[in-house]
Amino acid sequence: MPVLCKHGIPKDETNTKFIPIDRDEFPDQLTNMKCFFLILFAALSVNLNVSANDRIGVRQSKFINLSNGEEFVPRGFNYVRLRPQVSNQVVHANYDPVYYIISEIDDMFQDLKTNNFNVVRVFLDVTSPLGLFETDSATRFSPQYMTNVIDFLQRADTNEIYVIFAFDMWGPPAKSWLHHGPLSQAKVTGVNWLYFREGAAETRAALLSAFAEDIKSNAPELLPVILSYEIQNELCYFMDYEPLSLTTGFFDYNDKSYDLSSETGLQKLMDAQAENLCNQCVTEVGKIDSEAMVSVSVFTFNAVGRTGPVYLKSDTTPDQRVPARPLALTKSKLDFVDIHIYPSTANSIAEDYRSIDFETTRKDCARIGVPLLMGEFGAFSHRYPTLSLAVNEMSLFATQTFNKGFTGWLFWTYDTTEQEGLWTAKDGDSAIFKSLAYIFPQNILTSGTIYLSDDFNISSGGGNINFDNSGGRQTGILAPTDYLFSCDIFVNNSGTYAAKCRMLSQDQPSLFSLNQTLTNSHDFEIELEFSHQTLNSNTWFGICFGKDLPMWEPWKPSGMSVIFRDNGVYTFFDDNDEIGNANYPMAYPVKVRICVSQFDYGDNALVSMFLNDVPMIIDTSINSYVYSHKNGFTNNFITCMSYTAGDVLLDNLKISVLKDSGPIISPWTSDADSGITNTKIYTHAVNFTTPYDVNINGVNFTGVGNDLSGENWMLYSPSNDFVNLYINDAGLPDFLSGNSFYLTTGAVYSTDYSSALMLSNLNINFVYELTLYCLGYDEINHALISGSTGGKTRDFSMARYGIGNAQKITYEYIPNENGTFSITSTSVPGDSTNIWAWYAFSNKAITVIPEPVCLIYIFGILFLVKQR
Repeated sequence: MPVLCKHGIPKDETNTKFIPIDRDEFPDQLTNMKCFFLILFAALSVNLNVSANDRIGVRQSKFINLSNGEEFVPRGFNYVRLRPQVSNQVVHANYDPVYYIISEIDDMFQDLKTNNFNVVRVFLDVTSPLGLFETDSATRFSPQYMTNVIDFLQRADTNEIYVIFAFDMWGPPAKSWLHHGPLSQAKVTGVNWLYFREGAAETRAALLSAFAEDIKSNAPELLPVILSYEIQNELCYFMDYEPLSLTTGFFDYNDKSYDLSSETGLQKLMDAQAENLCNQCVTEVGKIDSEAMVSVSVFTFNAVGRTGPVYLKSDTTPDQRVPARPLALTKSKLDFVDIHIYPSTANSIAEDYRSIDFETTRKDCARIGVPLLMGEFGAFSHRYPTLSLAVNEMSLFATQTFNKGFTGWLFWTYDTTEQEGLWTAKDGDSAIFKSLAYIFPQNILTSGTIYLSDDFNISSGGGNINFDNSGGRQTGILAPTDYLFSCDIFVNNSGTYAAKCRMLSQDQPSLFSLNQTLTNSHDFEIELEFSHQTLNSNTWFGICFGKDLPMWEPWKPSGMSVIFRDNGVYTFFDDNDEIGNANYPMAYPVKVRICVSQFDYGDNALVSMFLNDVPMIIDTSINSYVYSHKNGFTNNFITCMSYTAGDVLLDNLKISVLKDSGPIISPWTSDADSGITNTKIYTHAVNFTTPYDVNINGVNFTGVGNDLSGENWMLYSPSNDFVNLYINDAGLPDFLSGNSFYLTTGAVYSTDYSSALMLSNLNINFVYELTLYCLGYDEINHALISGSTGGKTRDFSMARYGIGNAQKITYEYIPNENGTFSITSTSVPGDSTNIWAWYAFSNKAITVIPEPVCLIYIFGILFLVKQR
């Protein structure tokens, strides 16, 4: 299989160029056979010295297997070996020769594999002579230590287990090999020397990158086994050391000054250090292994007796530690955020979540596409005096982490009996271990799941809408499903109405509803096709959703509704209030897609609609492509209906869980991290800032100036009223380097509430990646982004990384059946002056969807390789 980078893009590591085959030169049979043997040879060749583990990456707030696109749910344990404590200091000894016992490690890995676990988290010793550094004058890592590290990875790989390497906080010592910056600095004392000293972040980044380089040099095939390089276990700062202990003056860090007399100033200083540290480490590790993931973990403020961030001097607690704030970590380049929570009292869990502002944190992570991992949770024996109590509480807690929005968890610990005061997973005949073995997130069973798909294609005869439901015409986890219905609604298998639902209306509406509410999903998608057969300017077809009761007409309260009149006008209702009235293209059948994104029950529901893959305005008073329904939906009865003297045909009804394929955001600082590469096929590369072309990494961005359309693309809004925005004239900073700078010197924006970009003439057998390039112009400029191929609507700020800093917003998709794709930007409701600016965009093919014949070849090859 191809080597995949972090975002699933095939990477050409050899720079080998393929010579296209002239198909006219060979008969089809010979060409197919030649391709088969080329693929076979490649598959057999790459099988040598290759990890058994596929690369894991991040997409849309989930961990993803980049080879097959399946969701990866981290579930496992912290594997810990400890030396006897000296001066109350815990020293990790996982890879010390005395403690590295191969038989125990093999048993542990086999135990995890047999019971469906997939991750271990281990600590690296950076302080003792038996750790990574044998002496203070060392200029390389300990060979014996690294031999054991690589052996550990090989054994993990054999059992298809992934490894997180966590670096501890005490180190590295000041060695010229890794050290950056001065050895001492004014206003920086004690342990805070590791954080606030000039060069501290660069020193930690050098440690991580040197570790990655050592593994790459000695066993590059094992890099995919490393799930993450963890910058530090439980990143925290100390209030009893300078600069945090100071109460007057200012402290300069990373070219900014912070007020030490203000609690807000101190918190901003810590936030800035956390973000800089993470960014430095991500950048340096990425230079060694571009597919690597980098993370950091934190405990909660409540865990050390604090009420939350900012109240650094107001809170009185004997514990002088202050954790890095999770909200600061979400602003960095980290691949995921790791939060540790230990139930210590009856009310501690709620206080833990509150103290880190968890609701805001998880929503922030969801918007930017960053997963949350609970890298540690465990059971203190003083809280759970009996093992049976610990077993029940830990299995319940693990289940609840998924409900709270975590994507995975790791229990503390697998079998560390040398640490007293905590139950291990293997205590009492593996009681906790067994209780955790089959706890999966609910979404792993329902993500993207089809509730009900009905093509109305029956085997024989005909009758009302419920005729032959169980005869194979319905699919999905709720099939077969009866409909509640009124009046004349039927299906048959002949003539004009074959394999369609026919709705006949006279003096009263014809309605039918799914005979159940879909309350187990607050994100849902409705798709169907309809055609008006009788055009008399009075007939309409409607869809009601989010209703409290089935068969609920548009003019009755609760939920939302849209009706399509046979004169080409549609009307949207919120409860029973009319919010939108506009024209739609009557190209029958009209394909309707309605997407509802609701982060959690009680949150506002974001609603978007596409007709024949074109975005439609929902609230015409403010020209909104995305509408925010206050307080969301607690019930979801879905009803279809037609009214007055008419004949409406309905086909291909599908109700499904909304696919989590919304866009993700990432920093953009230069040509190097732009993601632009001439090794990919670009269908579009457009620059709105200038009429002149810009070349980045061999890809030419066409300067279109004031043009709002070009070959196979169009930018538009309801009134097509666009205005130029000149960044240089505004005197704003632009921190981009290289030619990337020239993609953000100006932009265009619509004076309407919304705007949209449509791409056309795309290959429906390709997976594409659309990238929007933008600059932080104004703190309030953010928008709701929604795509025509479904997927959750997300809220993005152009100033996510600060004024003058740039970012990329990427959206991975498969084109619609007509070869088009649209993406909309809608200013967040409540402020119609909150514009979204279009700077530049690109669209590149990243994957070809194999045809069935190719799939047969590939599966056959994989079978042969597996047998070897």
